[in-house]
Amino acid sequence: MKFRTLHLSILILLFALLVNTSIANDNNPEPFHLKLSIANVGAEIGNSRSVNGIRINWSDDNLQYVNGVNLTLWKPRDNSDAVITGAALGLVGPDAEQINGIALGGIGIQAGNLNGFSAALIGMAADDIYGFGFGGIGLVAGNIGGIAIGGIGLAAENITGLAFGAIGVACENINGMAIGGIGIAAKDVTGVVIGGIGAACQDLSGGGLALIGLAAQDAIGFTAAGVGVAAEEITGVSFGGIGIKADEAKDIMLSIG
Repeated sequence: MKFRTLHLSILILLFALLVNTSIANDNNPEPFHLKLSIANVGAEIGNSRSVNGIRINWSDDNLQYVNGVNLTLWKPRDNSDAVITGAALGLVGPDAEQINGIALGGIGIQAGNLNGFSAALIGMAADDIYGFGFGGIGLVAGNIGGIAIGGIGLAAENITGLAFGAIGVACENINGMAIGGIGIAAKDVTGVVIGGIGAACQDLSGGGLALIGLAAQDAIGFTAAGVGVAAEEITGVSFGGIGIKADEAKDIMLSIG
């Protein structure tokens, strides 16, 4: 009996050493949370400010950093300085200044910078997305580097890589390839644009393809449209099913009509 009591006492002591509970006060600014850790690595439950390991919380507020896994159930209040490295998971959606690794949102994701793999059932908004990004309905970003997919549409300032919008893609600068199920609208394109119905660009260098029409100010490379191609200046190979209209054209122009 004494032997069992000794073992129980040792287990209680070990548990006490592992578990640390914190309550916000003047000396400890962190709100209440439960911490189980060894050498500052472990698991925390509640709105702790920084974690190395696994963190589970209802709704984040003023998070500083997580190195590991951060799981939230409700939308964060203010995570404007948060940096999550590892995995950010949210039933509603992660929100942080920077997420490096994996970000998954049941509804959406909002971040300053997303680096790695990110996906949300409804939508995603970020200043910069580098890696892979998917928004079930739409995706909005300042800069995209890698692959970005918007279930309905995609809007960005700069795209370097591959962008796809089931309905359309709107972007200022594209370096790579952009595909819009219905259309593409861009200012400067270096690469290839494909519009299911049409594509409109200011300057196109590379290739452009549209089922009905393609319009550009200057087009260099290959351009083709089922109905017609219109540009101020075309240099390269151009094909318009019905016609081609250009103020100045060089190289090969083909049309049926």
